[in-house]
Amino acid sequence: MADDTHAAALSFPKRTQEIQQLSARDESFHDLCVDFSVAKALLQKWESSPDRERDARDEEYLLLVRELADEIVAALDAAVIIPFAKREK
Repeated sequence: MADDTHAAALSFPKRTQEIQQLSARDESFHDLCVDFSVAKALLQKWESSPDRERDARDEEYLLLVRELADEIVAALDAAVIIPFAKREK
């Protein structure tokens, strides 16, 4: 599994295969997974930081991670929808 999709796959283990497939064919989704991975890493960094800005940064990155996770789920759900062709009358 590519490092760029690893964080998303860990967060959504039942959708790992979908994440890998969509990431391989959709550059925007791939970039979203990269952003998610970076945000999760920075969140972990701030959670253990002794810096006095920790609480503010922790909240900031927690919100970002949640928003990116929602975007990942929305993109996966949208990719699963298969439109039917309209019948000609």
